[in-house]
Amino acid sequence: NTANDTLTNYLDAPFYRGILTGLNDAFIIDEEVARQFSEAAHFDGLIRPLLKGSDVHRYEVQFEDRFLIRIPSGWTESRTGISNQERAWEWFQTEYPDLAEHLAPYESQAKERHDRGEFWWELRPCDYYSEFEGEKIVYPVIADGPNFALDTEGYYINDKCYTIPRSDDALLAVLNASLSEFWVQAELSGLRGGFQEFRAVHVKQIP
Repeated sequence: NTANDTLTNYLDAPFYRGILTGLNDAFIIDEEVARQFSEAAHFDGLIRPLLKGSDVHRYEVQFEDRFLIRIPSGWTESRTGISNQERAWEWFQTEYPDLAEHLAPYESQAKERHDRGEFWWELRPCDYYSEFEGEKIVYPVIADGPNFALDTEGYYINDKCYTIPRSDDALLAVLNASLSEFWVQAELSGLRGGFQEFRAVHVKQIP
């Protein structure tokens, strides 16, 4: 790598934004609610641990027992072969009754959102779920300086975070270094209270 390489050139890989549910009240839950769901819901990967921006600090991830109901777009039909929404919902209620009971009160709101899947109880299409499940660097979009951390637990992240799909201690040290902080303060748009907005388009240009 040359001295003026950007992070984009070093990585040769995309950044990934966290999950946008379109209806957090329905799809983001605490540990108490998550425990109420059946073993099948957990075993089938429909309940995933989730980080939000304020959980990610410089070199440190602090998981706050928050979970995502992750039902991918197209998942229901792929499991059942049913394309009719009413019939598909009947199947879902039978297979995951506690999960269906939780989601049912949000039906009208879920149907109205733009960020929805094939059926209203599914999330918007996403091709990179697997990128969240391995070791990776994560960081919050809004921060008062470089807050990059290594996630070794395979947490999912919300839309206030990004992930760099690399487990790279040297890169992590560079991103959190004082020189990177100086560059960020000079180059990125400042927000109130000394915060900066670490959009991927900006972070990719860190030298």
